[in-house]
Parts: sequence; structure tokens; C-alpha cells
Amino acid sequence: MDRATRQALRSFPPAMWVVVSGNFVNRFGGFVAPLLVLYVIRLGYSKTQAGLVLAAYGLGKLGSAFAGGVWTDRHGHRFVIITSMFSSAAMMLVMSALSDYRAILGATLLLGFASELFRPATQALIAELSAPENRITAFALNRLAVNAGFAFGPALGGWLAHGSFFWVFAGNALTETIYGVLAWRALPARFVRAPGVHATDTPAGTWRDVLGDRRLLLFLAAIFPMTFIFMQATSSFALYTADCGLGSGEYGLLLSCNGVLIVVGELSLTGLTRRFSPAPVLMLGYLLLGVGFALGGFVHTFWPLAGTVVLWTLGEMISAPTQGAVLANMAPDHLRGRYMGASGFLWSAATIVGPWLGTTLYAWHPPALWWTAAGAGLASAGAVRYALRPVRTPAADPNAGAFGDKGTRVSG
Repeated sequence: MDRATRQALRSFPPAMWVVVSGNFVNRFGGFVAPLLVLYVIRLGYSKTQAGLVLAAYGLGKLGSAFAGGVWTDRHGHRFVIITSMFSSAAMMLVMSALSDYRAILGATLLLGFASELFRPATQALIAELSAPENRITAFALNRLAVNAGFAFGPALGGWLAHGSFFWVFAGNALTETIYGVLAWRALPARFVRAPGVHATDTPAGTWRDVLGDRRLLLFLAAIFPMTFIFMQATSSFALYTADCGLGSGEYGLLLSCNGVLIVVGELSLTGLTRRFSPAPVLMLGYLLLGVGFALGGFVHTFWPLAGTVVLWTLGEMISAPTQGAVLANMAPDHLRGRYMGASGFLWSAATIVGPWLGTTLYAWHPPALWWTAAGAGLASAGAVRYALRPVRTPAADPNAGAFGDKGTRVSG
């Protein structure tokens, strides 16, 4: 780890470590979402009905992106995190007692909303707690925590499910309660960036202001093709590995390779990527994502497939922290929650569209999947170069130089 990264880590206040620790706990205990399909099928419902339950969860996520962004800007980060954690924990326990399909469908919609509500708040809070030049490191640190939680949590969830799914719901509710209490006790209600500035002094903002930011819309449009690639790891890629004769254990190892690489190497890698302007870093990352995933279609055994996973994981490690920092630096302080909510809406939409489109392409003509992935990476790489092209900003513009990097400037 280079000196600049170590200095960035030392600069973070205690609240940053509270948020990162809470996100680890939340992701470690996120048992229910990955096992929701198995739970519905175990109750005797069809695969189609299980798919509709997942769609209900996705619709809840879409709503939470908007509400979470607005409530963060209006009421503060702590309020949204606490509301999300405690309401989600309650919904987990309610769902554990349901067996009627319509009740499960409605409860899952509410669960998707409650359990994802905190994301715009935590993303905005990470930006608030770090200086612009350290935000790449801050987002990489958070991704390390989240991926570490994912590396260990689902295995425990699967073990709990062998006994009773009640313990899956109860375990998830417990970890969310822990995060809620941690936020309640350790996070201040509001974070202000300058002495004497209070919440009542913050200028009002609306979604109209967010949607009026052409730079933001261009950036979100640029990254949307790339989200297709991310959604394939747990959808079409699983089908392909099965058709290659690999078992579920080998497929799990391939996904674990992704998580382990991120935990071990991403934070250190930011010491290199933070030296460059965002656009070329994102372009390289998106190209590696597209090419790496597409190369999977040319290999059929475990170790070559593992090599392609390493390649597209490297693309993810290069691009993801910078992508989060770009969005955070693009947002005005009083609209940061909504900006993060807009990004969350994009990713929620991707979780609905991406798996469906990928599996449909694979079922129709497998090469179409690989060429689409390559094209998506190329499209995002080209589009992000246009979206983040340098612009001339007046010296008096308070948003000028918002990136704090070596060249690319974006005004919000």
C-alpha cells in the first residue's frame, strides 16, 4: 500500500469507520436476498412465482433509490440509515411467518424498499466524510468491507437454511438491528462542511435540479451499458459454467475469486488509479470488464475461466472506486443524497433488465451474449470519455475543480 493511500486512511474520521463497519455487518448478514428464490420454492410455489417475488424486491429497490435520496437531503444520513435498518429488520421477522403467496409478494416489495433505503445515505455520507482527493480511497475501503462481508455471509446463510429458514430471516434481522444501533449511537444526526453552517442554512433542492444536470445524466447514461456486464456473474455466467460441465462448487469458487481479489488488492490499486484523471481510468476499467467477460465464451474449463474472472475483476477494481468518487464530486452538497439515489435507481433498473437480457441472449444464441458484453464495455468506455470531457468553468464557480484531480473538471 502506497504512502498516499495510508495517509488517506488516516485522514478519515471515526464516523467513516462506523459506516464501513456497518456496511460490512449488513452485507455479512444479507442472507435473505440470495436465498429468497429457494425459500419461495421450498414453500411449494413454482419457479415463475419465485421469479415474480424477486421482481417485487427489485421494484422495492427502485422506490428506495428515490426516497432514500430525498430523505437523506432532508433529514440527514443517520435518520435514513436507522429507518432502513430497523424497518427492514421488522419486515424480515414478518416474512418469516408468512406462507400465503400474495402476502409474501407484498411483504417482499416492502422489504426491498426498506432494506435498500440506506444505500443513498451511506454513499453520500462516505463522500461527506472524505476530502475530494481521498474519495477514491474512501469508496474502495467501503467496497473492501462489503465484499469481505459477501465472502463469508452467504455461506453462513446457506448453513442456517439447512436447519430452518426462520433462522435465515432472524439472522438477517439481527445484523440489521446491530447496524441500526451502531448508527444511532455513533453517528451524529447531521454533518456540516463548514463552521457555522447549519441544516436550516442548506439551500433547498428537488429532483428537478438533479435531472437538470446534463453532466450527471450523460455520466449515468455512459455507465448504464457496463451494468449489463455486472449482472451476468450471477445469471448467464452460472448457466454457462453448468453447460461447460462445472459443478455449483466450482462456480462458487469462480465468484469467490472475484471477491477475494477485491478484498486483497483493490484498496492498494487505488494508490495508482488516483494519480490519473477519472476518464482514462474508467475507460480502461470498462474495456477490461467487457473484454474479460467476453473471453469467457472462448474457454470451457475451470482454470481458463478463472483467468477471465481475474481479468474482468481487474476492470471492476480499476473502475468502481473512481466511478463512485466521480459521482460524489459531481454532486452539490445539498443534493448529494439525490445524486446517489439517481445512481441507485440506475443500478436497481440494471438488476431487473440485466439478468433477463443476458439469460435470454444466452438461450437464443450464446455468442450473442459474449459480443453484447464486449460491446457494452466498449460503449461505456467511449461514452464516459465524452461525458467527462474537460469543460471550461468560471473561476468564481464554486463547483469548479470539483474532482480535485489532474485535469478533468466537472461542474454540477
